[in-house]
Amino acid sequence: MRVIHLWRRLVLAFVGVLLLNPTPSAAQEPRTWKDSTGKFSIEAAFVSQDESTVRIKAADDRTISVPKNRLSKADLRYLQSLSEPTESTPGAPSPADKRDAATLEKALSARLAGPPEAGKPSESLPRLLSRLNVAYFIDKRSFDSAGLTTNLKIQTESSAPTLSGQLDDVLGANQLAWYRLRTVLVISTKDEVLANALQTLVYPLGVRGNDFSAVRRRMKQVEPSSWQSVGGPGSSRPVPPFAVVRNSHIVHRKLSAALQVRPLPHRYVHPLENQVVDIEVTRGSWAELTAQLETQLRRQVTVLEEVSQPGLSNAGFTVKLNGVSAADALELVLGQIDCTWLENPDGLEITSKMDAASKLERRQFVIPFAAANNPAATLQLVMTLCAPDSWQPLGGKGQIRHAGGKTFTVSQSQPVLRELNQLLADLRGRGN
Repeated sequence: MRVIHLWRRLVLAFVGVLLLNPTPSAAQEPRTWKDSTGKFSIEAAFVSQDESTVRIKAADDRTISVPKNRLSKADLRYLQSLSEPTESTPGAPSPADKRDAATLEKALSARLAGPPEAGKPSESLPRLLSRLNVAYFIDKRSFDSAGLTTNLKIQTESSAPTLSGQLDDVLGANQLAWYRLRTVLVISTKDEVLANALQTLVYPLGVRGNDFSAVRRRMKQVEPSSWQSVGGPGSSRPVPPFAVVRNSHIVHRKLSAALQVRPLPHRYVHPLENQVVDIEVTRGSWAELTAQLETQLRRQVTVLEEVSQPGLSNAGFTVKLNGVSAADALELVLGQIDCTWLENPDGLEITSKMDAASKLERRQFVIPFAAANNPAATLQLVMTLCAPDSWQPLGGKGQIRHAGGKTFTVSQSQPVLRELNQLLADLRGRGN
């Protein structure tokens, strides 16, 4: 299977752009930096360093992050000579080193729950979003499908008491909608969010006698057309004392208000959910993306043959995501071109969603809420709440079988296994 050649990735990783805020105190005269092979060099000024990485500023004002193990011995001696501690040297971590996904998640939550942004009679959507001081992503593919430009003019005045409510008002007036991943505010069309931007959340509900029917009736009064019983994508299942609901982010916000209860927060269990990255794709090439991922994740990233041509260069978009979880960045960037990511012993693979769905892995899960005398209920719950179309009853390839007690054997693709693992972690209240 053809992949992007390793030597090409190494060279590109050396010049992979990592957009950080340069530190004023780190100004140095430009010098020639060379890689360990002596075949590549660049004129750049030192910006900062940590134990494993040096950041340098090229003549075109790019800030580049380079692993030290790829530098020449002369460069390493030069870095060792920079012994005076400053804000951006090892004496104090750089701003990027201080970031963590949990802090970014809390900051985004606080901003959405906080006061609205000052409204204006007319301004572009990107201008409004840039004023919010949060990481954001505009789903260009959904805009293109609806015949909209991402630079459309909007009226941003609103009487809503929170930024969340202001976004509902402003975007809703233009048939747009917002939702959030862990660290990113996402703007898309309302139709796209209702149909495809789905998430599974756990609601703590004190249901008397475990009678879920009354709660389900109340749920179905919220966006009635969004539920499976009338052809929508939404579904719900009781897991006493919880209700587990799969529906769009829009419905979840309305559901929380109607039930007067907040869903349990995700307890993120995958390492890439907790690793923070900066991604900027400007030229639309696979090499540009993989170089940045490899430099920051410190893992090999390969692009499988079926998606390497034509690749991002013909996808028609650029993206800038600074200070977001790696999982969020991968979902948003790759989702624009119907791709996803898989893990292997060597690192990450980027492949099409169709190809990923065909590669099944078998794993065993202990499902704590499963009733040993009624395993069929657990089978139905999992297939209803985790990627329903991916299971055999609905034409997919995935299977789940009872292996005895509370143990189940699941054959599924990695993306669905990640989704199932997240649901179980949420219900357990701890990681798997």
